[in-house]
Amino acid sequence: MNNTHVTTDGDILQHRWIHNAYGALQQRATFQGLLRRDRGQQRPMLLSRSFFFGSQRYGAVAAGSNHAKFEDVELSINMLLSMGVSGIVNAGHDVPGYNGVPSDDLFVQFYQLGVYFPFFRANSDKGYSMREPWLQSPRVQRAALSAIKQRYAQSHYMYNLFFESSRTGLPIIRPMWYEFPQDEVTFDLNHQFMFGPDILVSPKIGNPCVENAIAGATTEIEVYLPPTSQWYDIYSKLEMDSHDDIFKMHIADSEQGTFVRGGSILPVLNFADSAESLLQAIDEPIRLEVYANTMDEHPHASGHLYLDDGENHNNRHHERTQVRYNYDGQVLSVTKSIGDENLYVKAATKIIDEVMVFGVEQAPKRVLNRFAMQAKNQGDVEIDHVYVESTKMVHLYHMRIPVDEGLFHNHTVDLVEFEF
Repeated sequence: MNNTHVTTDGDILQHRWIHNAYGALQQRATFQGLLRRDRGQQRPMLLSRSFFFGSQRYGAVAAGSNHAKFEDVELSINMLLSMGVSGIVNAGHDVPGYNGVPSDDLFVQFYQLGVYFPFFRANSDKGYSMREPWLQSPRVQRAALSAIKQRYAQSHYMYNLFFESSRTGLPIIRPMWYEFPQDEVTFDLNHQFMFGPDILVSPKIGNPCVENAIAGATTEIEVYLPPTSQWYDIYSKLEMDSHDDIFKMHIADSEQGTFVRGGSILPVLNFADSAESLLQAIDEPIRLEVYANTMDEHPHASGHLYLDDGENHNNRHHERTQVRYNYDGQVLSVTKSIGDENLYVKAATKIIDEVMVFGVEQAPKRVLNRFAMQAKNQGDVEIDHVYVESTKMVHLYHMRIPVDEGLFHNHTVDLVEFEF
């Protein structure tokens, strides 16, 4: 700490003045070096354990060498939430713990939680072998596979969160009080969190009882669903009962306590089970899941979808698009939410092939494809659909509606109309 540094201008700096900034300076230098090496054609992928203010501009952060212990599951949540509100939004922990030998219960907990880490990876010290999910028990394999598929499915939702974060600094995972600042119950919730504005996660925490080691057992979790919003279970799609306080519920071994806020539209990657990586799946169609807010006079929901190449820096030169979907109880529409100088050609061939609308009280008589009916001399075009009374869902299928074909900023285009 007593060393001195001489800058290129001749200034003399005490090492103690700049010691903490070294991590961010190292990241910046590496980022700039990779840009120069690849001539700006490839986005650098940097991961660092040393970081400081400004590190979020250059790469992801690994939050240290954690342990394969149940208490580290809790600590990982607290640390990532703190880092997120401090500006370090792209961070994660080693799953299922860097040091130690995880039990099956810990494998399940950590993988299911890691799905919601902004940066999600499996990693361990070199002294601990046999960590690959496919080398574990059938129970762990089922839970890990289900968790990874969930991560793939929500990739478009998460990518939009990263885009918004790059513009506004909003964290990816957020303390409950961040979304519900007027609700005092949220002030003391240390483990439950929001994944973006629309998904609430109540993770499995702590060493479960012995009975849960049996395949197919359920786990008890504590949940608080702010009563000012409507909530849906992300797995069953059922609307949750309203509670004014924390309550307990049991969830399946292959599921996490995850709930969608009423009034949300989630873009879900509709990929085939045969896909072995996100790179194989990312070009598949999108399914819009509309979770209607029916607490107000008229049902409504909205959500965003952002697309760009994902590999190069052409997004900085306006090769990108972002659209906003709106549902008013009768019409599903789309609006381009960024300026017309932005154009991503592949968005015209990225297809919405399914729509699922929840919170619909009765079956529609018919559903019209308003997008297809824009063509000259085109009559009514009906969409194949089915109504599921148990979940109050209308499922539309056999659709081919492009994400962004000829859209203009702030100009709304109707896509689907429900006739009751």
